[in-house]
Amino acid sequence: MALSKVIDSVVNADTEAVAGLIREALDGGSSPEQVLKEGLIAGMDVVGEEFESGDLFLPEMLASALTMKTGVGI
Repeated sequence: MALSKVIDSVVNADTEAVAGLIREALDGGSSPEQVLKEGLIAGMDVVGEEFESGDLFLPEMLASALTMKTGVGI
């Protein structure tokens, strides 16, 4: 499973999707560290870039952060 779907879920603040995708990645053999770095943190990097460029605003950034928090909890 490509972790790009996890990135997209974080960027789009899709908490329900991120939970399932992380479970799928872990069940598929990805390490927790890999999911964290290449999925969740990479997603927040995109969110940060969009925030800095003015394409995303604080409420969306906070929603993405809450989505990441859900993912980290898994």
